[in-house]
This record gives sequence, structure tokens and C-alpha cells, in this order.
Amino acid sequence: TDSPYADAEVMAFLHGFLKESGLDGVSLEVNSLGDPECRPAYHARLTEYLAARDGELCDDCRRRRERNPLRVLDCKAERCIRATAGAPSIHDSLCGPCRDHFAAVEAALSTAGVPFSRNPRMVRGLDYYRRTTFEFVIPGMGAQNTVAAGGRYDGLAELLGGKERVPAIGFAIGVERLLMLLGEGGEVAPGADVFLVTTSATLLPEAFRLKMELVRSGVRADMDYEGRSLKSQFRRADRSGAKVVLVLGEEEGRRGAVGYRDMAKGIQEEIPAEEAMRRLRGHLKEG
Repeated sequence: TDSPYADAEVMAFLHGFLKESGLDGVSLEVNSLGDPECRPAYHARLTEYLAARDGELCDDCRRRRERNPLRVLDCKAERCIRATAGAPSIHDSLCGPCRDHFAAVEAALSTAGVPFSRNPRMVRGLDYYRRTTFEFVIPGMGAQNTVAAGGRYDGLAELLGGKERVPAIGFAIGVERLLMLLGEGGEVAPGADVFLVTTSATLLPEAFRLKMELVRSGVRADMDYEGRSLKSQFRRADRSGAKVVLVLGEEEGRRGAVGYRDMAKGIQEEIPAEEAMRRLRGHLKEG
């Protein structure tokens, strides 16, 4: 879909994800790159502006100026930032449909309660981008301040050989940067009622089946997918804030049982597997 509400929904989802991850101080910046109808006019205006300041640009941007002038706006070199400070805004060149689309995106973000700011310098170097672009950034981190970024890829299908335009919007997250930021200033928000621990990697399929059963019944469940040691799994369970840990072991499995650990009391007992769900519901209802 090319609906502006889809754009806002994706950004609202990502905003919620970053917030729930415990990452503070993230801000959303949005822009519109127009479309093939109105972007050429802006390219011409920007190229003319940059030509008059060629000597002020870095070597890379002097080469970019003719091939892809938008990329000059994204340069992090101080001299180029100064040279482009007075560059024309793409919003002055947007056609009516693109202007209306961006206005609807901003209105939908406001309706969704997602704070944002307009950044007319935000660009993309690939031609398949259309209209909406966005970034979630952390102020004060310099050139490496982007945590996640995305936009409309409406021209991608045609670029790959498709016979018609396929509207689409998406994003990418810098996972390593996100983890680094969480380690420095964020805190992963507790999000599990139950954590599943396995004594062997061979039990991961059964643990995953049980986890999905719990999730479908409305229980917030988590587990370790890497087959880590019991000590590591219990440490992660404790960090998750889980009230209960279910321990799946090979010996217990042969007896049709699971380990049931009350994290608040620090007590673990073995119970019949079919009793686990009933006891779990009662436990969560109490606490």
C-alpha cells in the first residue's frame, strides 16, 4: 500500500519497540524525497546551488555533485555542512500529491502520539526510494547517531525487473549499535512472565512449542535459543523479570514432568507436565 497511514504505523511500531527496549533519548526525524515526477526539478535547483560552492566542498562531494547531488546533503564533513547550510529545501519542489502525502504522514504520526521533527537534509543515495524517509537518532553521538532508518521502497520492484510499481515501506535496525546503547545507558525492560530453560539443545523444539502455546494463551513467555549453560539461562531468566521458570530436562521428560521454579521464593519442584499450565495460570493470577 502507498497509504500514508502505513508509513505512520511502521514508524509508530518502531518507536514503541525502541521505547519498550528501554532506550531513552531517541528522536524520530522524517522527510520526503518526492517521486520521479518532482525530484528532477529539485535535483536541478540543488545542482545549481552546489556548483556555485564547488570550492567549498570536500573531494568526494565534488564528485557527487553531478552524479547524485542529494548525497552531498548527507555528508558529515564540517566544510560540506557549512556549504550546504543555505541549500534549497526539497519541500519547496514537491508536487501536489507528494506534498499531500507527507502532510498526511505527519498528521497520522501526531494522531498516533509519536513525537517527530522534520529534517529536510535527510536523504537516500538509492533511486528506488520514494516520498517518506525516516531515522531514529540519539543526539550527541555525532556521525554515528542513527539507531534505525527506513522509508518507502516504491521503486525497488521495478529496479529488480518487475513490470509494475509495488508500494512498500520498511526499515533496518543497527543491532550492534542498539545493543551498545542499551549497555551504555538503556536497560532492557522486563517483559516475560515465564522463562523456559532446557537442559539440552535437543529439547529446544519442545520448549519452542510450549512457548508458542503459552504466547497464544496470553502469557508472556521467553526462552534461550542458543543452547547455553543452565547457569546462563537462569541468569537471563532472572534479568527477564519472569515470575516462573519452567525447566525442561530429558529425565523429567521421560517421567512426563517439568521443573517448576518460583523465582520470588527461590523454590523449585518437579510437577506433572499437564499440571504446569494450570498452576502457571493460578500463579500469574495471584501475582
